[in-house]
Amino acid sequence: MERHPEYKYYIQHIDEKNRWIYIFDKDKSGWGEKVFDWSDAEESNGPIEFILRIKDANGWHVEEVGDGQFRFKEDNLGMVFQWDDLFGFVVIVEDWSRVDEVMEFMKNYME
Repeated sequence: MERHPEYKYYIQHIDEKNRWIYIFDKDKSGWGEKVFDWSDAEESNGPIEFILRIKDANGWHVEEVGDGQFRFKEDNLGMVFQWDDLFGFVVIVEDWSRVDEVMEFMKNYME
């Protein structure tokens, strides 16, 4: 896969009820501008790039846990990364009491 170091991410919205953190990119040249147009397979580059940044920085291993859902085997924060054509790119936080820790962790990868 072609890497996209130009992608810059930010937390768009926090949904406490569903325990989701919505992630978008900052620049209009990236995937975020067309986040709800998933007819182009390239739209998954944004979420994949974000996950690969975390993987590379920590030496972690990615595992698929559902359709369009991924987690890191070594993660102790309980994050599940999901993207689809309905909700876009979200991080599901399994233990909402740790949401502040999760957001601090993710900010390290949001250049």
